[in-house]
Amino acid sequence: PGDGIYHGTMAGWGINGDSINAARVKNFTRTAGKDVAVVYFGQNWFDGIKFPAKEVQEIYSLGSIPFVSLLPRSSYRQYHMDTIFSMQRILDGDFDKELTQWALDAKNSGIPLMLDFAPEMNGNWFPWSGQYNFYSGDIKTAGRMYRDTYRHVVNIFRSVDATNITWAFHPNGGSSNQAEWNNMKRYYPGDDYVDWIGVSIYGSQRIGDRWLEIIDTFDDIYDDMAHISAIKPLALFEFGVTEDKAKGDKSQWIQDVFRFVTDSKYDRIKMISYWNQNFPIYDSHGKIINHSVMQIDSSPEVLYVYRENINKNIFISKPILSR
Repeated sequence: PGDGIYHGTMAGWGINGDSINAARVKNFTRTAGKDVAVVYFGQNWFDGIKFPAKEVQEIYSLGSIPFVSLLPRSSYRQYHMDTIFSMQRILDGDFDKELTQWALDAKNSGIPLMLDFAPEMNGNWFPWSGQYNFYSGDIKTAGRMYRDTYRHVVNIFRSVDATNITWAFHPNGGSSNQAEWNNMKRYYPGDDYVDWIGVSIYGSQRIGDRWLEIIDTFDDIYDDMAHISAIKPLALFEFGVTEDKAKGDKSQWIQDVFRFVTDSKYDRIKMISYWNQNFPIYDSHGKIINHSVMQIDSSPEVLYVYRENINKNIFISKPILSR
């Protein structure tokens, strides 16, 4: 949008990143008191590379743009490289047939879509992260494989003329390894391949963890995004914090986010998307060891802050489309 900021949500991301439907979105918008222009959800490749037609249609029927995160992994296992859907195999064309069909299905749906590919690559939790795939020891080549793989995927969509796709570049707000080779800019495929730049930015996600204030990091994260490209709109594709009164004030954390994104100093931010979910946290044996209480109605104070801010006119609840 030329003016204003899109209101989006991850309305029930699910433990595997792909639990989304119209009911979850409606529940969030009723709670927030405002519709959403964008609904973000993940599309894992656990069962193959398949266009999520049902989810896309449900979201679009609500008047929102489906924002699909392509997640090239064969299982939910973290902190390792996926040998099936490795960046090298994708780049080598091993999955071109499946990706071409995905692109054709997306094109034939006639629905405007946002896509990102292999997000948060500067973290260390996903199998496509730079720590496992991209760093050769040479700062000059850091991130090259990710950049080339991202471009390869986009070029497949272009080859079938899937012009209904808007592409997003989605690093994590903070890098798991602070070395220069792992800075988010190292992975950027370039302005010719990306329409939006956005980050994940979270406070504490588990009850009892050290409280993380957004005011301590927001300036640095914004500067990192802004220096990747001088022209692309910026976004918080994911943000959220758990309720944990013993450690910090969730309502104040959310208030700080709204204060930042509506400040003219950060006027390139054009979308925010809150992760609205409570979920258990399991250990390696499947035992519940903790909880995350992220929903915006986790307390009356939190709900008041979210509703009071999101219902200001600056936040846009309907997508603006053009050709």
